[in-house]
Amino acid sequence: MVGASDRSRGVPRGVLSRSPETLDRMQRAVSAEPPRESGPHRRSHEAVRPASGARVLIVEPVPVLRTIITRAFADRGHSVTAVATLDDMRRLLPSFDPHVVVCELTLSDGSGDNACRRLKSGGNKLRPVVLMSGVPEPELMRRAMQAGADRFHCKSRGLSELIDLVEEIAGEIVF
Repeated sequence: MVGASDRSRGVPRGVLSRSPETLDRMQRAVSAEPPRESGPHRRSHEAVRPASGARVLIVEPVPVLRTIITRAFADRGHSVTAVATLDDMRRLLPSFDPHVVVCELTLSDGSGDNACRRLKSGGNKLRPVVLMSGVPEPELMRRAMQAGADRFHCKSRGLSELIDLVEEIAGEIVF
């Protein structure tokens, strides 16, 4: 379980409460990652762009989860860009134009439900938004639906369910 001292060191909520097997898988995925660019020209987001599939924008603050989610979508043939903050998402949207946005509800620079409201009230009201959280609380699901999210995904239900959900939504638009 994550204690107060873990939070003061910047450890995200829920990370230490994962099973040892899950943490091992996550660590293997990160250690297999190619070296990141450094210096002033370092990219602020991770991008994987296969030739086919839907364009998916992931907003996930936890680097390990962001990498795992990005790779899983790319392995299924989707063009994926992942960012850590809502500010990064706002800067990236005009150039990436995703078919589907998948956004964590709790972010360091705002809430996913407020971002969803802005996306849905902007120029592209039909762009699907999936809000997700690691906490399976009915109140979070209500917040997501009230914000206009097309779907809510609890991370504890698994990554393959998230991908299936996004593919179902994207299939109605893209394929």
